Amino acid sequence: MTILSQIRFLIPEIIVSAGALTALVANALLESKERIQTPYVVLVSFATALLTLVILAADAPQKLLWGTYMFDAYAVYFKGFFLVLGTVIALLAVHTPSISSLQSGGEFASLLGFSIVGAMVAASAGDFITMVVAVETVSMLGYVLAGFTRTRLSREAAVKYVLYGAFSTAISLFGISMIFWATGQLEFKQLSAVVQISPYKQFVFAGLIIFLTGLFFKAAAVPFHMWSPDVYQGSPTLVTAYFSVGPKAAAFAVIGRVLLDGFARRTMSVDWIVPPGIDWPIVIAVISALTMTVGNLSALLQKDLKRMLAYSSIAHAGYMLAGFAAKNVIGTSGVLYYLGAYLLMNLGAFFVVLAVEETGKGTHLDSIRGLGWTSPLAGATMAIFLLSLTGIPPFAGFVGKLVVFGAVVKSKLYWLAVLGVLNSVISLGYYGLMLKKIYLERSDEQVILPRVYSPVLVALAALTVFLGICFNPLIEYTAHGAKLLGVLF
Repeated sequence: MTILSQIRFLIPEIIVSAGALTALVANALLESKERIQTPYVVLVSFATALLTLVILAADAPQKLLWGTYMFDAYAVYFKGFFLVLGTVIALLAVHTPSISSLQSGGEFASLLGFSIVGAMVAASAGDFITMVVAVETVSMLGYVLAGFTRTRLSREAAVKYVLYGAFSTAISLFGISMIFWATGQLEFKQLSAVVQISPYKQFVFAGLIIFLTGLFFKAAAVPFHMWSPDVYQGSPTLVTAYFSVGPKAAAFAVIGRVLLDGFARRTMSVDWIVPPGIDWPIVIAVISALTMTVGNLSALLQKDLKRMLAYSSIAHAGYMLAGFAAKNVIGTSGVLYYLGAYLLMNLGAFFVVLAVEETGKGTHLDSIRGLGWTSPLAGATMAIFLLSLTGIPPFAGFVGKLVVFGAVVKSKLYWLAVLGVLNSVISLGYYGLMLKKIYLERSDEQVILPRVYSPVLVALAALTVFLGICFNPLIEYTAHGAKLLGVLF
């Protein structure tokens, strides 16, 4: 296959990049009153790229650009995930006064667009170099987005994010250097074959753990989560909603690709086999247990909604890591499904908080008091999102946890499955507290949802219920994507 014929699989990224660049230039050239329309350019580019991706998906899997870029079902799933995320965030940015009032809508949409491109490339990364460039693109643009509104808290969040982000990147690069020294390989699919015969397995394993430490920072996994609550609280709420899903999903896409393509081998008859001396599943299991437990227990103590949802986000990272620890197709498929459900329910919860904040009530826990009575739509959709985050049927979050914990049981990690169920029960403490504020307490202050918020919240809530009932097609597709990981082609 010629280079030009391979480039066509990069068309979705090219379309979004062109849209982001156009919005940035237009924002500089147009008058301030006209700039509010520039995010629609990026919005159209997201929709066009998504349509193009669906067309190209029929030709997957493809190994492109000398193995540095993978276009398979795993990558297609994540690319679609990021494009849907970008579409929703860009749409609400136009109708969120705290963002649109800055007369910099084009800049915001452009930063978002390039960040989405970085996440899309990360999902397709076939080697460490492509992966580092993609992940750092997401991170560096995130630093700017965190400080976008230039308030004191926003600037503080940006500085903290930069410091922690730079630290995690340095750690990851050191781990990669150790792996490369011990194996001489940077391409993931070739790495697993070399690791089997390497005489330096102890250095490879040490390098992998150091590398994963940097990614755990990006995913806000314990004990590398310290930055997350402060950055989430200080950033603009719309940006926080993006942070809670986008960079986290990019980190999980890379973790799955590296562990299962680079440090495991799969045949058509068995699940993944880990090379002797590279026992990464137990490390992932321990981090998963710590992450879900610390996240949930810390959330119980919070009085600010953004900090509470930040710790909730940490706990959900722990649930998803459990799927990778299972090292079987069901677990990896569960992680992908869980991410799709998480996109819907976590974004929806943050959007309700954003809508309340835009009325001037702030983000304190008491700001949602009586929301179910003053704004029935916001209250009802928030209840759906919270119940789904808890893992109660018939919502998507329940199916995600069921699949992940089932995979953990299949791999005989019974202690991790029990801990996951117990943490779900603990999470009901703070999710239930929010529901109590919404329906069992009264407030005379009316909450009027911005025009676009109502259909977006309804759509997210409806999909959360739909995926909790009609879950089979998505689970089958995610299983199809997972099966190709760790297979040479």
